[in-house]
Amino acid sequence: MFCQYCGAQLPDDAAFCPNCGKSVAANKTAQTVSPFDENAYQSPLKQRVDVRSSESAELTKMMGYFSEKQDKYQKFDELVKKFAHIVASKRVPLLVWGIILLTMGFTALIAQFSDLASVVYGASSTYILHNKYIGIVLILFNLVGAACMIAGFIINSVNRNRNFNNCLYAIRDISNELFDHYGNYGTCIVSVEYTNPEVLGAILNTIESGKADTAKEALNMLEAANQRRNAVERA
Repeated sequence: MFCQYCGAQLPDDAAFCPNCGKSVAANKTAQTVSPFDENAYQSPLKQRVDVRSSESAELTKMMGYFSEKQDKYQKFDELVKKFAHIVASKRVPLLVWGIILLTMGFTALIAQFSDLASVVYGASSTYILHNKYIGIVLILFNLVGAACMIAGFIINSVNRNRNFNNCLYAIRDISNELFDHYGNYGTCIVSVEYTNPEVLGAILNTIESGKADTAKEALNMLEAANQRRNAVERA
């Protein structure tokens, strides 16, 4: 006797299938099983095997086709990482500190000149005048440093915007090329974002290992595993 759900062979006194755990009480009424009935019981399992074989064959074909653009996929991944780095590379604190130091420097410089005027008109000693001049020189150095920080921010912003635009245009051009290549393939069992040969290989391995029957099931498993990994890394 065979399980009508998974096709596994059952002991005569079995109440549940030892393979899938489903109740097989209905099978007990059959005293004998003809070859035709065995095929009927085995058909769900056979269908799964056929689907798995079909999906594996299609994925193998796709890997051969999309591997023609392997270098473009690698370049696309590199550009996406570079783009994310550019977006995260704002140096606003540099500008803020530059403005703060510049403001403080100008305020201190005005105060120093006011004190210097009072010292000069009050006919103070040369020692005091010397100290005031030194203070003014130090403040000027501070202003130069603040100006350099602001200039650095401006130069960085200009370079960042140029790299941002160049990276964006490069991503757009490669994306258009990959979309055209995807469209020329015809009917595809996965969407274009999963056509990277490395991703297709992971899907194929998941199916061939028996963990999934279709590309959709394999993708769901891979995405769930990736989400768990990201959650662990964030924790």
